[in-house]
Amino acid sequence: MAKADQAKQRQPAPPRSRQSFLVWGSIIFGLLFLVALQTMTLLLIGMMPTIVAYIIDRTKQKHAVLCVGGMNFLGVYYPLMQLWTGDSPIKELSDLMPDLIDFLMIYGAAGFGWLLFTSIPPVVAAFLTVMAQRRVATLRATQRHLIEEWGEDIAASSDEEEKPA
Repeated sequence: MAKADQAKQRQPAPPRSRQSFLVWGSIIFGLLFLVALQTMTLLLIGMMPTIVAYIIDRTKQKHAVLCVGGMNFLGVYYPLMQLWTGDSPIKELSDLMPDLIDFLMIYGAAGFGWLLFTSIPPVVAAFLTVMAQRRVATLRATQRHLIEEWGEDIAASSDEEEKPA
């Protein structure tokens, strides 16, 4: 019994859980919401596509969040600057909220992020496939040149060496 207690004491402490991250994130978000109500309201409404991308993207790397979030923040940036440089933030936010052009800009930028996320990987895959095919063709041409120079015996002896005995 004592050995089991000692083994438990020697085990390292478990890493911080996701729940503690959510608790601390909620506390920080709540404090920011109290201090900068207008900014946080605009960011919460404007960055909604990024939040959705975070929920949807189950991969470890979160590439969708990076693509959508970056473009989404670019869309929110201009209205955020209008809010921060205005005379009265409350009046600026109330003027900004019903403005359809700003929301089209915000959500259009997020849509462009989704477009990048869905269209770039197939383009890169096609490019890498073409590069690999080109490399294979170059290696085959080099192989033919070596066979012409050294004869068929070289190709035959290398095939025999590769086969298990």
